[in-house]
Amino acid sequence: MANFAFCDKSLPYEVRARDLVNHMTLQEKVQQLGHVAYGVPRLGLPKYNWWSEALHGVSSTGPGTFFDEVVPGATSFPTVILTTAAFNESLWKTIGQAVSTEARAMYNLSRAGLTFWSPVINVVRDPRWGRVIETPGEDPFIVGRYASNFVRGLQVALKITQIQTLDLLKFPRVASTLLPMILKIGRISDAISLMLEYIVSDCDSIQVMVERHKFLGDTKEDAVARTLKAGLDLDCGECYTKNTEASVKQGKVGEEDIDRSLKYLYVVLLRVGFFDGIPQFQSLGIKDVCSEQHIELAAQAAREGIVLLKNNDDTLPLKSDTIKTLAVVGPHANATKVMIGNYAGIPCRYISPIHGFSTYAKVSYAIGCDVACRDDILVFPAMKVAQEADATIRGIDITFAKNNDNIKAILWAEYPGEEGGRAIADVVFGKYNPGGRLPLTWHEADYVDQLPRTSLQLRPNDELSYPGRTYKFFNGSTVYPFGY
Repeated sequence: MANFAFCDKSLPYEVRARDLVNHMTLQEKVQQLGHVAYGVPRLGLPKYNWWSEALHGVSSTGPGTFFDEVVPGATSFPTVILTTAAFNESLWKTIGQAVSTEARAMYNLSRAGLTFWSPVINVVRDPRWGRVIETPGEDPFIVGRYASNFVRGLQVALKITQIQTLDLLKFPRVASTLLPMILKIGRISDAISLMLEYIVSDCDSIQVMVERHKFLGDTKEDAVARTLKAGLDLDCGECYTKNTEASVKQGKVGEEDIDRSLKYLYVVLLRVGFFDGIPQFQSLGIKDVCSEQHIELAAQAAREGIVLLKNNDDTLPLKSDTIKTLAVVGPHANATKVMIGNYAGIPCRYISPIHGFSTYAKVSYAIGCDVACRDDILVFPAMKVAQEADATIRGIDITFAKNNDNIKAILWAEYPGEEGGRAIADVVFGKYNPGGRLPLTWHEADYVDQLPRTSLQLRPNDELSYPGRTYKFFNGSTVYPFGY
């Protein structure tokens, strides 16, 4: 092996990758095409799991990452939709840098990979879509700016002094893969995928083509041949590893197509230091995960994203010298896990709203009703604590609350991450002045009756009386407009 050109660090990555692939048999090659790359013990090639997630912090969703007693948690930042509401490009980049710091540290501790399915770059067309919180909202320009900054942060070191002469494009800290929901393929922002070094499917999508869509009538051998020829280099799934060898033997795809994809994949792993290491990143370890700096950044991101929707009579901020007792009411008043949303890992800690408010006043808590609010048995205890308090916080459906004079102020805090309770309390009591803006239009309830979710046209459809979608094309009345 020492004589392999692949092991010669003086050679270009492309030459080294080609040499490695040339040493493999067909059977060995196809075993490297799924998100679980099984490695080739005969060549000393280790196993690697491509699938790690880092949407708003290192996640435990992807099997390439896990938490245990060595790394019990990682910083969980607000979900993307709330971070976007800050409209702060430097914040987005700084969060990406913090996430990559923790990701690389976890890799050094054998708890994460070097390739991350992040960020999501879909534009939200319909507020009913269940994955809105993963996105930067409904404006394509903002989506692009978020992606550009977050990816550059994710792939560039946090402390420039650590890397001085390091070529950041040659040695990214981790490799980012932008996530449209149809195909995970990068086209912008210096993402590794931008350079067309690899294109990865969404998970199990090749299998879905065969077993569920069925629109081409393909066998699995047909599907892997079609996708390999189209330029899909990595299957997040098992279709490639289980069916590509048979597809070659049936003459449906050539071994040269496999070789091309593998070369792209190994160039990526070479660039992120999987084989040679990157000395400048070797010092990252457990001290760099859940650091005080990152925890404070999570709180700041939540503060900056919170949107002030209503503030009659300058009710907010509350004055801590006059508000001594506080009733905190609602199903999320004591929220912990729900604050971190989806595609999350295990956070460093939780600061619930009750915990956050307790630093400013004596708190009385009542749930009021559950999330669905199907009965009123819990309302009367909530009324009692509200009557006895100097002020009341209650998380509720804001449609009627906007026009209710008894409800003086409304804040939108979405899924604010592990430090969300601290951020909310800081805003309510004036330690931080809220400046977030809505990255989505808030529609009135009858919007759902005006057009089906299956219609994805953005412009109005006069023939079917469908209104336009997103603030660019919707001309009806709203609860709160985009950017409010």
